[in-house]
Amino acid sequence: MARLLINDFGAFLGVKRGSFYLKLKKENAIIAPSKIEQIIVLTGGASISSAAIRQALKFNIPISFHLSDGRFIGMLKRIDSANILLRKKQYEARFNEKAIEIAKRIASAKIYNQRTLLSQYLRSRELKDDQRQEVSKAIEEIGKYIEEVKAVFDQKEVMNIEAEAAKLYWNCFKYFVKAPFDERRQRFEEPKDPVNACLNYGYSILGSQVWHAVEIKGLDPYAGFLHIDNPRRPALVMDLMEEFRQVVVDRVVIRFVNSVEKPEGILERGLISRKHRRDFVAMIFQRLEEKISFEDRRLPIIAHIHSQVTKLAEYLMDRRKSYTPFIER
Repeated sequence: MARLLINDFGAFLGVKRGSFYLKLKKENAIIAPSKIEQIIVLTGGASISSAAIRQALKFNIPISFHLSDGRFIGMLKRIDSANILLRKKQYEARFNEKAIEIAKRIASAKIYNQRTLLSQYLRSRELKDDQRQEVSKAIEEIGKYIEEVKAVFDQKEVMNIEAEAAKLYWNCFKYFVKAPFDERRQRFEEPKDPVNACLNYGYSILGSQVWHAVEIKGLDPYAGFLHIDNPRRPALVMDLMEEFRQVVVDRVVIRFVNSVEKPEGILERGLISRKHRRDFVAMIFQRLEEKISFEDRRLPIIAHIHSQVTKLAEYLMDRRKSYTPFIER
């Protein structure tokens, strides 16, 4: 099964004889519902008929919508039965020892994956001597933060340690991309360089996939353990994303930006151009389908994402002794 990406201005999705009918400027396509697991709309210039929406709901195919800057703004999905017991356990866990345990494990996995990415690129890239020394030192320091996280028992302390590790990581990340990169940009500022724009867009795509997995399992996307409660930000989705940011998005951003002949041309009026957006999103989903090994299971990364959500649910339901976060070796 595949994801149907709608990115072309003027695209139309309808239904013909029980199948989806996608009309584009240069070509048309007929796609059986059984071949699609998700429909993702990346442009405001496309239209979807009510028949197509009904068909998607009938076959339990969610339709996700993103703004031009990649932000995930919503999803149409079929009404499912709610897993009330699981959600009760989720809410209870936020006020007992499980909360800090989950937060620590997620944060340590993110820091571990940051160290892994830097270590792998340090071995494969040519750097100046001073840059190589800086990255090597950062890798060593980041390793210490992994151990520090395990020793604390407060959510704010976990977040502070994660933030310190992130400073080291992003300060070295710039050496691996052949384009301007402002590692000091505040999280909520609009990106002005192609690297940050791609990172933001990629994280939004990743977030939509994690949200989908959380919804399927029946967990509350807004009740997290690491991130602070916010009615506008799905804390649990953001928690589970942390384990896959480097594994999926950061690696693809490096590959994508370095593959573009003129990276400064990636942005048009502050946004990723339609052509570059199509190529970048395709690379994100190709990465999600790449198979990697974790806990003796070689699966597509998207399958590992769903597996992590299942593990968390089992831990909350006391069917698992601990939550094992995803790490890339």
